[in-house]
Amino acid sequence: MSLEFLILGLIHASPKTGYDLYKVFEDDLQSLWTAEQRQIYHALHKLEEQAYVTCELVVQDGSPNKKIYSITPKGEAALAEWLTTLLPPQPTRYDWLGQVYLSNFVPADMLMPLLQSWKERVIQQRIKLEEDLGNYQAKLQILPDQEQILILKIKVLEYRFMQNYHDLQWISSLITFFENLDQQQADKLINQILEQYPISDFQPDGIID
Repeated sequence: MSLEFLILGLIHASPKTGYDLYKVFEDDLQSLWTAEQRQIYHALHKLEEQAYVTCELVVQDGSPNKKIYSITPKGEAALAEWLTTLLPPQPTRYDWLGQVYLSNFVPADMLMPLLQSWKERVIQQRIKLEEDLGNYQAKLQILPDQEQILILKIKVLEYRFMQNYHDLQWISSLITFFENLDQQQADKLINQILEQYPISDFQPDGIID
């Protein structure tokens, strides 16, 4: 459902074709959300069925005809409601954490190449995030009147930077952990986790509800 509302929001900004939307996901939203063309067109079909968007067929000479989608008043109301609704938590699934969870079944030295590959992947993701941030900097220079819109997009990107940084930090610590596996103690690790990530930092007067 969230994909449909993301698409609805993009159409609210300006009418778009299915291909226009695909390019936005490829160029601007890659670090936030991935969507294949078939998923985008399926979502557009559902939005049209719900009367959230209308579709105008534009006939072109020498080129394939194209469909341009525009938001309707009903779609605007639905988008506003979605934007102000607390969404239910999404199922969490990290395949690579499943590998760590079961890693006791193989010798630690066999895991090191995998861990190094994970680390390199996260570093490459960081490089892509920096490219995205650079694109926003360029847009601020070209479109200074859209600063308030762009700053929200930059805040979303900030979340991905934080997530990427902590992923890299955790993978690096995991590599160190396996390098010194014979010296690890479970109780010490548990206390370290609780001390390093205290919820009291985000609660008034250290009170946990």
